[in-house]
Amino acid sequence: MCWLAVREPVRLRIRLDPDEGASQERVLVPGAPGCRLLTAGTHLHYLLIDLHFDTPLPQDCWIGYTVALQSLTAVDDAWLEHVDWATELCYPDKQSPGFVLPSRIHSLLHGSCRKPHHAGGDGLIEADRLLEDLLARKVSPTDGAAPSEAPDALPVWPSVLIMTGDQVYADDVAGPMLHAIHQVIARLGLPDEPLAGGELSGADSAQALYRHPAGFYRRETLLPRHARNYALVEVLFGGVEKPVFTTDSAHNHLISLGEVLAMYLLVWSPALWSQIDLTPPAHLDADSLKRYNAERDVIEAFVAGLPAVRRLFAHLPTAMIFDDHDITDDWNLSREWEEVAYGHPFSRRVIGNAVFGYLINQAWGNHPDAFDAQLLDQVQVSLETPGAEAHDALIERLLRFDRWHYTWPTQPPLVVMDCRTHRWRSESAARK
Repeated sequence: MCWLAVREPVRLRIRLDPDEGASQERVLVPGAPGCRLLTAGTHLHYLLIDLHFDTPLPQDCWIGYTVALQSLTAVDDAWLEHVDWATELCYPDKQSPGFVLPSRIHSLLHGSCRKPHHAGGDGLIEADRLLEDLLARKVSPTDGAAPSEAPDALPVWPSVLIMTGDQVYADDVAGPMLHAIHQVIARLGLPDEPLAGGELSGADSAQALYRHPAGFYRRETLLPRHARNYALVEVLFGGVEKPVFTTDSAHNHLISLGEVLAMYLLVWSPALWSQIDLTPPAHLDADSLKRYNAERDVIEAFVAGLPAVRRLFAHLPTAMIFDDHDITDDWNLSREWEEVAYGHPFSRRVIGNAVFGYLINQAWGNHPDAFDAQLLDQVQVSLETPGAEAHDALIERLLRFDRWHYTWPTQPPLVVMDCRTHRWRSESAARK
């Protein structure tokens, strides 16, 4: 399985070159078996590649691979190889990225809770350094686990990268990241979205929200202050104490579907950052400007590491599952929380958009068979007309969806549980 985000529809040429066995090559056109295209905007298209081969790929050997792209409107045979669109994708002395299908899991990498404006550094960069170091020290990716009685044994090539939640923080977004998100939305031509319930004062659409002076650091103030919104403000914007810049971190909460989709592109790839201007928005007050500049230093350091993050993802099978911050803080914490959050059209849309983004950017690659063609057709319609009836119908379906969990047939098996939507709900006390 392979996931790509591209600026226009393309055909792909995928070539696999295992160290053992014959090479295999496949040319794929969107709509062909194993190649699903989702169009989210004028210049944002997702390719979901789920290839099946007549001859199984070999286990326990290095499988180099290349992905070449060709515009569907090309008038010649020119293909863009990975060296054309991601020059830093390969490790030193390697001509292409590669992966290993292990017959048994000998070691794995585990991570969670990756917040771009946390000044502690990016764990995914450390994981990339590990792979580069193993290759430099001539540790074969096909080596098994070293005997425990050999204290000086080299570490082994990880079999899988497992990400158990909070790959993005939809509820805790730095000002510079939000500013970048809005530039990406404009550059990629993502459609506007009417906002549910007409609850945001002076911002009845996503585009109006992006331009609103309270759209940075004060989004909760856009909700009218009447009794039925008090609990809603606490659910989405109450924040939690975190030792980063401020004690209340939720006031830049992602709201629109476009914001969610842009966030994923910006935290996993360097591709768009060269086109981003992080000069502070002109309407920030003095306190917000001070906070923005402090966050900007950390975000710029985060961006500098993104080539390593993309390289890491290109080399390890990666499994993911949500936790609360992928959606919102304390997601589904209790029956009371659910009654407040899902009982209001605005918060229901905010949560639904985050789940929608999770489906495209994380969940599909875990278990493609869980998302049938009819569901993906509904996803496509909703991408074309966010905020319309079809979008709300999809959110309703995703909030009831019960197949986020999955199992991989590794040895030993990888079993990933959904501990956020399959939760016990007290009938005796709503806050339990």
